[in-house]
Amino acid sequence: TYNNEKAKNKIIIHGHTPISLTRIYKQLEEKTTKCINLDAGCVYADNPGFGNLVAFNLDSGKLYVQENIDF
Repeated sequence: TYNNEKAKNKIIIHGHTPISLTRIYKQLEEKTTKCINLDAGCVYADNPGFGNLVAFNLDSGKLYVQENIDF
């Protein structure tokens, strides 16, 4: 849970909890989002919506997606 007092109103970018690529795009569309999860579950290539490695350009706001090609 985002804590504005601790985060001092800054945006937190994190991973560790896989979410679908669709949810990542939705987070980035919401301009009021203060907590962005970029874990697209790269190791879960056999699950729909997962299996992607993502990077986020802080300057441009662009999301880069690379599908897992090991499977």
